[in-house]
Parts: sequence; C-alpha cells; structure tokens
Amino acid sequence: MDKNAKTGSDWLAWKLKDDGGDVGKLLSFTLVLMLAMRTTQCYSRWWEGRTLWGSIVNRSRDLGRQAATWICDVHLRECILRHTTAFVYATKDRLRGEESLADIKELPKEVRLLEAELADAKQVEHKPVHTLQVVGRCVSQAAGAGYINGFQLRALDQNITSLMDALGGCERILKTPFPLSYVSHIRTFAFLYLMWLPFTLVMIADWLTIPLVFIASLAVMGLEHLAAEVEQPFTREFNGLALDAICETISKNLTELAHSSQTSTHLQDATTSISASSFVTRPLSDNLDNTSINV
Repeated sequence: MDKNAKTGSDWLAWKLKDDGGDVGKLLSFTLVLMLAMRTTQCYSRWWEGRTLWGSIVNRSRDLGRQAATWICDVHLRECILRHTTAFVYATKDRLRGEESLADIKELPKEVRLLEAELADAKQVEHKPVHTLQVVGRCVSQAAGAGYINGFQLRALDQNITSLMDALGGCERILKTPFPLSYVSHIRTFAFLYLMWLPFTLVMIADWLTIPLVFIASLAVMGLEHLAAEVEQPFTREFNGLALDAICETISKNLTELAHSSQTSTHLQDATTSISASSFVTRPLSDNLDNTSINV
C-alpha cells in the first residue's frame, strides 16, 4: 500500500514537473483575461459616473448663468439658484442612500433653501426631482410674466432636461450592479487558480513558492477588490467619486452668480432712480435757449 502511494505521488510529481508549467500558463492566461474584462467594465461604470457628474456641473452652471442674466424678477431668479444648488446636493445624498439634506443647511444664504422650501423638500420621496420641478415652475412663471422669450425658455428647459437625464444615468449605474453569477464565477476561478499555483511552482521554485504565491495572491485579489470598489462610484470609499468637492464647487459658482446678479440689479435700480430724479427736478429754464431768454 505504501508502495502504491509512493508510486502515485511520484507520478503526480512527474506530471506536475512536465505538464504543470503548460497548465499554469493556460490558467494564468484565462484568469488574466477574466480579470481584465471585469476591471475594464467596472472602470467604465466609474468613468461614466464621472462623466455624468461633469454634465451636472456644466448644466448647473449654465442654468444659473441663464437665470441670473435673463430673469429680472429677483424672487424667481433666487428661487432658481437655490433649487438648482439643492438639486446637486439632493442627487449626491440619494446616490449615497442619505436623505437628510444636512449639507444644504450649511450653504451660503444666497443658495440655501428657505425653511419652508426645505420642509417641502423633506416631505417628498424623490428630492432631486422635486427641486427640478420647482425650477421648472419658476421658469414657466418667468415666461408667463414676459421676462423671457421663447428661445430663452427652450434653452432653460434644455438644461433642466439635461440635469434630469444625468440623474437618471447615475441611478441606472447605482441600481444595476454586476450579475452575481458573473462575479462569483470569476472569484471561484481565481480561488481555484491560487490553490493550484503552489503545486506548479514547488517543483521549480522550491522554498520561493511561498513568497511567489503570496505575491500572486496579492495581485489577483487586489485587482478583484479594486474592481468591486470602482463598480459603485458614488460611495464614500477612497476610490469613490469626490462628490462632496464637486457639490461644493457648484455651490460656490452659483453663489458668485447670485452675487453678480444682485449687484447688477442694484446698479440698474440706482441708474434708473438717478435718471428719473434728474428728469423730474430739471428746471424748466434749462430747456430754454439763450435766444428765447433774450426775447
């Protein structure tokens, strides 16, 4: 019996020594191909999320610029700027599973929701859609009052639609994880490969098998862990998107637009007041020429 066991072990050692290298190469190539596909697809999700947030940045700025430039009604303009900023933070909170809207309370007063507006936003289930709905109502009222023409109305509505599309794209990434069977298959194959690897290395690497297997395991499991992290780009993890910094940038930009629009309004009011007062208080004799006076 010992002789048969020894013969079996010798045969296995002989097979591993002669054919183990070819089998290891085949398994290594297969594993590398599978991991490359997974990491590429996960990074595509991460990059798509960043592209969508880039669109949110651009459309929010443009919407704020249009409102600050075209809408002369102070209340409607400020309402659009407040709810555009709130949309950004509400989107971030929804993608992270946080519905408190706590960050909005810390914003500058120019772009911070009023208490009544914040209370209304907290009562609805989908807060980003609610904020865009309020922006749409303000734009509609501005058009009805004659503050903007048809071209300006379409431009504002296009920005609102683009923000809604970006929100839908982010939610699609969030709610569409990788199929479990796909992920489990790759992880199972990686585990079997790492279990097979020591038997293929021990015949040629001897005691170096231990550090070599450790390095290979670190590489394989590290790539899998990295793919799992970038698969969901909206988390607070280290490899997640810097949504807090992006939202802060947008709020600063819209705050500056609010300041500039307020300054322009004050200057326009002051100029109109000065012109009106000059016209009213101008003496009648100033309108007469010297000829009329001599006569």
